[in-house]
Amino acid sequence: MPQFTGSTFLGQLVIPEIWAQYINNDSTQTNRLLTSGIVTSDDEMGAHLQDPGQIMNIPVLNDLDGDPQDWNDTEDIKVSNITSDKHNAIKMYQAKAFGQTDFSQQVSGAPVSARVSSRFSSYWNNQDERFILALLQNAFLLDDMKEAKSFGFDTPKDLSAGDFLAALARMGDVTSPSLNRLNANSATILAMREQNLISDVQPSVGGTDIQTYNGIPITEDDSIELGDDGTTTMYINAPGAIRYSQAPASKNAVEVVRDALGKGGQDALINRRIVSMHVNGLGWDITKPYTGMTVNKLEDATDPLYQMVMDPRKIGVVAYKFKIDSKYVVKKINSKDKKGSTGSTTNTSTSGSTSSGSTTK
Repeated sequence: MPQFTGSTFLGQLVIPEIWAQYINNDSTQTNRLLTSGIVTSDDEMGAHLQDPGQIMNIPVLNDLDGDPQDWNDTEDIKVSNITSDKHNAIKMYQAKAFGQTDFSQQVSGAPVSARVSSRFSSYWNNQDERFILALLQNAFLLDDMKEAKSFGFDTPKDLSAGDFLAALARMGDVTSPSLNRLNANSATILAMREQNLISDVQPSVGGTDIQTYNGIPITEDDSIELGDDGTTTMYINAPGAIRYSQAPASKNAVEVVRDALGKGGQDALINRRIVSMHVNGLGWDITKPYTGMTVNKLEDATDPLYQMVMDPRKIGVVAYKFKIDSKYVVKKINSKDKKGSTGSTTNTSTSGSTSSGSTTK
């Protein structure tokens, strides 16, 4: 029996006759949400990622509260106390391996191992982008979040400037300058342009224009869900609204496995890591299972897995759900089932990404 299965076999690769060299078919996923500023490094949680266990707790001292008393010389001054709370986050243990057989490499000449090594970092970025959206999706299943930090979730209406401002009201008097980034599907931006809602600001001479709405810079990312009927969500966030940390496994984080006998000889490159991500101000509901939690399970969850642990005014993300004209919805481009969005393909002649080159005989 082979030590492992699932490697890239010859049948999945082109056997060249008079062909150009293999080209790379990179994923078209932009991961702009990941780099928009919504995510910040969580040093407190990050310092404990490699510790044993799957849930991390950090104690928090709350602010001073209570009414002052009348000061006189007939009554004692009463001493008050302060309360404490805790933040928590779960750790996801993740592993991924890609491999190839010796025979497939000998006959096809495809540089599979070099391709895997060079693209692993991008692969993890794609997974973290999924994690962000799964996290936000689940956060707004929480009734407290929907009530305090969202607008339009129950009955999405057509996109309007007034409803956008109603969503901003969910930050109270800390709206400015806290909220500094608007994240939306590219179809939403085009619908906003139709309503003349977008301003283009040139930061410097020769610099690329920055799209803004109500003075808030915009990040376009088609990973944000867009329904067939034009229903979508806009996230307006403060810097670091989501706390994130990741660390390699403490042992064998990166490992190459050689199986000299199985499948005629094969190699696999394995990555193992630990990652944690949560909306700042929410903590995992410890009454819900977290062992073995994956991004897939988070995406598929129909019940909230988090609870509010801070004053909602301090939660730096607001969600506005609405509808745009369905003429802006383009399947496989800005909505679900986008071709090449994960970098995979059913074509057996290539796998992976887009660069220069030709496969014409």
